[in-house]
Amino acid sequence: DVCSSDLSNTVSFKQVDGAGNESTVRSVTFDYDTVAPTVGSIADTAGVETDVDNVEHLFRVSFSEPVDPGRVSPANFTVAGPNASIVSVAGVGALVDGGYTAYDIGVTGSGEGTLSLALDTAVTFADIAGNPGSNFTAGVTDLTGEVSIDTVHPEVVSILRVTESESGAAGADTNADLLVFKVTLTQPVDGTTISGSDFKDRKSTRL
Repeated sequence: DVCSSDLSNTVSFKQVDGAGNESTVRSVTFDYDTVAPTVGSIADTAGVETDVDNVEHLFRVSFSEPVDPGRVSPANFTVAGPNASIVSVAGVGALVDGGYTAYDIGVTGSGEGTLSLALDTAVTFADIAGNPGSNFTAGVTDLTGEVSIDTVHPEVVSILRVTESESGAAGADTNADLLVFKVTLTQPVDGTTISGSDFKDRKSTRL
């Protein structure tokens, strides 16, 4: 066993004939790797929510070291969600020593719900030295990334004048200078997307 440690090792050698003549010392340096790669994270690349379905959503899987692209496949992962399936596996960035430290896993689905990608127990990924992946719990999917698909548009249920701006019963006439209206919607709405330009006042003249 000429390897004393992981990472870089150097072996030097020479030849000596029967008369005692010695050759020039030659050296060979090589990397010795017994450390198994681990998965650091699985994250949706576009955020945790989207209003688009029927398109490919990318989950980025990051490893602790370069992993052999020939050993990363859909079989390493499980997906869940409405009509979910894995459609692509691609290395991210440039090759490092023949492998990638991150891969984008393409997942498609359709309809409302949450798409998730998890590390499967039947992993086959390995680093360039052939060390198989580790750091996951046998029998349990682990390290999950997910994205919520919401294709249902919010609708206005009602627009009512609130009592703080009324001088009489609800719906009655008022002489208040400031009127406050409550707009009720079918689902929560991002407040930063609402402005005064979304509404217009309607005046009527009583005869």
